[in-house]
Amino acid sequence: MSYLTVNTTAGEPLKEYIIEPDLDNPESTLGGILKEVAPPSLHSFRKDGKYGWINSNGEVVIQPEYDSDQSAVYHGLLILTKNGKYGGYYRKNLTLAFSFKYLFLQHLYNETHLACDDNGWYYLVKPGDKRITSHKYIGFLKDNGIRYGQFRRRNFWGNTISGYIDYETGIEITHDEYKQHLADYNCEKTNAILMTKLIRHN
Repeated sequence: MSYLTVNTTAGEPLKEYIIEPDLDNPESTLGGILKEVAPPSLHSFRKDGKYGWINSNGEVVIQPEYDSDQSAVYHGLLILTKNGKYGGYYRKNLTLAFSFKYLFLQHLYNETHLACDDNGWYYLVKPGDKRITSHKYIGFLKDNGIRYGQFRRRNFWGNTISGYIDYETGIEITHDEYKQHLADYNCEKTNAILMTKLIRHN
């Protein structure tokens, strides 16, 4: 952390989220809801066309080296853009989680992120630039809070195919496995809703 204090007006707050099942709405879509884990402690500022973040005392916590202040923290990971490339840090200690080498980088599930290389291919990556998929994908379907989702990629003959994948492991699964996982998720969600209502009633 830098202890340099800057005279500037605080800009956008850096919000921190986790994604949880929507226990108040049993009929909602399968995706989860964003839950803010704490009030924002950092706000952006701009210097020489770049953005950084300061704390409530005006001390610079993140140096003004980034292209935009339109960022948020998901499950403890902060994704930023620097010189046109995406990368990121662990919010807790601001150590590097993802190198600034990606054409695109977005939170997908827990620590798994959707990444895009310079050739326009997509894959799944975890902190430490650990790539967990081997194929070159065209895209993935993002559904907040769900571990299993859909993908599109080209097969050996260049044809576009669709399928299902485990976002935690990067392993492709069958349609039957996908349906079973969704059934298990809905069952767990229903049980959690019932338990929440019981606790509230008591």
